[in-house]
Amino acid sequence: MARISIIDVGSNSTRLSVYVCEPDGSHVLVHQFRVPTSLGLCMGEDGALSTEGIDRVCSSLQDVLANSRGNYADETHVLATASLRDPSNAAEVLTAVQTRVGVAVEVITGEQEASMGLSSLLNSCECTDGVSVDAGGRSTEVVSFAGRALVHASSLPFGVLALKKRFDTERVLSAQQQTQIKELVCAELDRAGFENPDCRKRLYGLGGTARAAADLLGAFHDTDPQKPFAMQRLADFAERVHAADRQAWTLIERIYPKRVETIGCGLLILLTIAERFCVEEFNLAQASVRDGYLIERVLNTNN
Repeated sequence: MARISIIDVGSNSTRLSVYVCEPDGSHVLVHQFRVPTSLGLCMGEDGALSTEGIDRVCSSLQDVLANSRGNYADETHVLATASLRDPSNAAEVLTAVQTRVGVAVEVITGEQEASMGLSSLLNSCECTDGVSVDAGGRSTEVVSFAGRALVHASSLPFGVLALKKRFDTERVLSAQQQTQIKELVCAELDRAGFENPDCRKRLYGLGGTARAAADLLGAFHDTDPQKPFAMQRLADFAERVHAADRQAWTLIERIYPKRVETIGCGLLILLTIAERFCVEEFNLAQASVRDGYLIERVLNTNN
């Protein structure tokens, strides 16, 4: 039995998951910890991560590594997604992390990130067919699967922070901004090979954007956010958000104050992808890229 820590340097936050792993590959998540970073707001016009952004990466990693040691991890793995995949000065950032923090970071590709998300999802539930979506800060991973096997996967080059910066959005998106974002999502789905995908009844949402959507809808309707719900309900809630409905925004400010600037973009991403796949039902997945990394890279198992 071993305690293994997986650290994920993301665009919104640096996250830690600690697992107790058995020799047969079975594992249990026993601890989680996160440090907010908002790296998407530290990108310059030249695509480079600013000095402040590099400082945030190093500081967050120092805090998370200290937490990992406090949880008696036997081994620790550090990965990064689009947060350190996209910056034009990624090599400089990785060198700074190695020098100042003393750890090497494995930067995974968008396709690997999507695959790991699916591995985690299939390990966490008995789902057989669907589309999984993980809308992060700088990228969005989309995976279509059937018969518990991958059909097609891609990492789309935008996330909630990237859209906010690109379209200079406020809390409430204008009608023009909504149209522009939908058109961008559709164009990138086409470019990624999702022009005419098979319909998938269920969408499985991974990550913070999906979690926020489920929690907000659950609070709005006084229902369990862990239970599946109709996509139409999410569409109706999004309409209230875009119309500056007081009840909807009071919930957002109370439950997810740190997402008030990006929730509109996140809802549009989820709904536009759902429409492309003719999705009827939303499911909040108990899965993450860290789980998938553990399964594929560390334990080398796939259920």
